[in-house]
Formats: sequence, structure tokens, C-alpha cells
Amino acid sequence: MQMALSRYFDRGLRARVTTALCLAPLLVALTAGPVRAMGVRETSTSLAKSTDGKSELFEDDASGPEGGGSIAFHVTGDELRKLVISSDFSPGDGSRPQSVPADLCRARLGELKAVCDRRGFSSVSFHPDVCSRPSRVGAVTSP
Repeated sequence: MQMALSRYFDRGLRARVTTALCLAPLLVALTAGPVRAMGVRETSTSLAKSTDGKSELFEDDASGPEGGGSIAFHVTGDELRKLVISSDFSPGDGSRPQSVPADLCRARLGELKAVCDRRGFSSVSFHPDVCSRPSRVGAVTSP
């Protein structure tokens, strides 16, 4: 009886160790996304709250280790995804190509404005003219 229990325990322990060793790389892959791997610094800044207090507008900035970065916006309490209006990360050769065309930037600002108007953000200003500049800082402002 004792021999049978020790064989069962050893098999159970072996199975748990094998499972843990197989799942460890998967957990690492799921939690360490490409942004973390590149050393990108991200910040999320609250710009405004809706008049009813149920929604909040955030500006999400990211800066890359070799220059460039991205500017995006999202609204809490809405189905709106993160809207990227600028992305000029360096591919490693010192250049900073803008991957969001000016017309797409303006369209995304229009979409964000519609959501903010619907949600009751009264103190937010949108500046689509910024989309034609290399630096798109200041596309959305709030006092």
C-alpha cells in the first residue's frame, strides 16, 4: 500500500512540475508584450471628466528608446477603443517616420470629438490643424 501511494505521489508531483514548466513560457509571453520588450515608456494623463462624472478622457503617450513615440486618446465608460493620432517611433536608423497620415489623424480626432460631445465633455478643445505638423502635441486640450 505504501509503495502504491509513493508511486502515485511521485507521478502527481512529476505531472505538476511538468505542467508548471510548460506553462511558464506561456505566462511570460502573455505578460511581456512587445512594448515592454522594446523599453517603451508609457504615460496616461487625465485631460477631462464628463459633466456627469461617469466618463473620463485620457491622453496616452509613449516614447521609444531610440526616439519617436505615439499619442493616443481613450474615453472610459465608452466602447471607444484607443485612438492613435500620431506614431513616429524610430525603426532604429535615426529616422522618425510618421505612420499615421494627416487625414487619418483628423478623422480620429473627429471620432473622438463625437464621443466627447455625446458624453458631455464641455471643457475639451480639438485642434485638427495639428495633424498637418510633424509633432502632433496639443491636438486635444483642456484647461
